[in-house]
Amino acid sequence: MKVFISGSKVGNDQSLPESVGLCLKKIMSDGNEILIGDCWGIDTLVQEYLSAAKYERVTVYSSGSHKKIRSNLGHWIEKWFNIDYSKFTLKQNGYRHLQLEEKKRILDKVKINNVSVCEDVDEHYNYWRDNYNPNKDDCCNLE
Repeated sequence: MKVFISGSKVGNDQSLPESVGLCLKKIMSDGNEILIGDCWGIDTLVQEYLSAAKYERVTVYSSGSHKKIRSNLGHWIEKWFNIDYSKFTLKQNGYRHLQLEEKKRILDKVKINNVSVCEDVDEHYNYWRDNYNPNKDDCCNLE
């Protein structure tokens, strides 16, 4: 199974929550492939954890327009998402986002059990929590 992990851009002085470390241990013990972003914050914290564990089944992805991965602490395989940003018309918190209807259209194509959506846009977060996620109190299926 492939597990994509991505998170917020928390400050560099943050540490990985214990609950996330426990999830990563389970993912690694099951031998799953981990797909991780290349940004600072949670991406980097998870990369540090995986690198310290010498876990090799990792691919680092970038969604940016830059041609160099920003962070790849374990020297894993690197790939880029090919994204058309013209549909990212909603601006909030200094970032461009897709409109909720477009997100719903895309997610309708995903055929995975127990998918949860965590969201940066307040209104969209409430929608996913109230209408989509299997556990309203756990947006990321950490429990």
